[in-house]
Amino acid sequence: MEAILTIIFMAVIGAIIGGATNSLAIRMLFRPYEAKYIGKWRLPFTPGLIPKRRDELSNQLGRLVVEQLLTPETLQTKLKEGKIYSEIESFFVDKVRSFFKTEESIENILHRIGIKNVGHVAEERIVNWLQEKYGDWKSENNEKKLAELIPQSVWEKVDGKVDEATDIIISKFKVFIMSPKGYELIKQNVDRFFEGRGMFAGIIQSFLDNRNIADRIQQELVKMANNEQTKEAIQQLLQNELEQVKNWTLEETMNKFVEGNWEENVWKQIRGKLSLQKWLDRPVSSFPTDELQAKLIEVVIPECLAKGIHILSLHVGKLMERLEIEQLVKNQVDTFPTERLEELVIGLSRRELKMITYLGAYLGGIIGIVQGIIAIFLN
Repeated sequence: MEAILTIIFMAVIGAIIGGATNSLAIRMLFRPYEAKYIGKWRLPFTPGLIPKRRDELSNQLGRLVVEQLLTPETLQTKLKEGKIYSEIESFFVDKVRSFFKTEESIENILHRIGIKNVGHVAEERIVNWLQEKYGDWKSENNEKKLAELIPQSVWEKVDGKVDEATDIIISKFKVFIMSPKGYELIKQNVDRFFEGRGMFAGIIQSFLDNRNIADRIQQELVKMANNEQTKEAIQQLLQNELEQVKNWTLEETMNKFVEGNWEENVWKQIRGKLSLQKWLDRPVSSFPTDELQAKLIEVVIPECLAKGIHILSLHVGKLMERLEIEQLVKNQVDTFPTERLEELVIGLSRRELKMITYLGAYLGGIIGIVQGIIAIFLN
């Protein structure tokens, strides 16, 4: 009986010593947090292992994150996963849809991001830009002829329309001559011709019927219109006039067709037609944006995401170097108080640390039993 009690006693003592030793060793990883001194002599094992080697620990953690955990390869693999792509795409799609459904005006949206009076400013800048470009163009081309300013292909088309224009003029002329209004005009001119011509003209008129004369003149005019020489004369006339137009300068053309204050009136009309402010005051939802939304959601967002993720995956290594993640981790760890590090480590591995304590007690108990048995045999 005494031998059994000795073995049990030795086992209990061994278990207490083993468990306490492991628990103390775990505690000594962090504690004491600072070095303890007796006079100028620093007590051994103070501060704890982790506080003592804190700088080395932070360096090792930074290197561990960069070399083993957050590597360019793992990030590239993660970026190419369909889940991340779908989540990012859903985020942007939701943002686009919510934006186009908002009742807020474009003016208010721009105002919130610090852009004010954008409508009036934009209108003024657009008009000023147009005026500047027009002034430059005008000063550069004022003395140039229309033949230089208008492309040759246009003049070739205009030249090709001379025959067509001649036919139209002759056709319209014949229609007018044969119309009642044209006949009446001929008759009036015949009457006017004989008026005031004296007695001889009156005698001739008494022998001739004005209507017959008007009919003959009408027929002759139609014959003249059908004459090929008449057509050639009209063609030549139109061609000569066209050549004169080609030789007009831009300044001459403007003076012939526009008044003095026309430019000021044009700019006023342009300002009035722009009216950007009234569009900016409307809510976003009032605009017909169905096609734009479909384009953004079905085409623009997927293409931009695919290209963005591809480019990011290609340059993720350089990006990580520029971010200096190793240094970031080290700096962050250095800012942690030792108590926080202890809570973090113990919180993550509390169960495992308890198992280490229990294992120490278990091994201590076994060693105590072995020691008790050896002691009994030696006695």
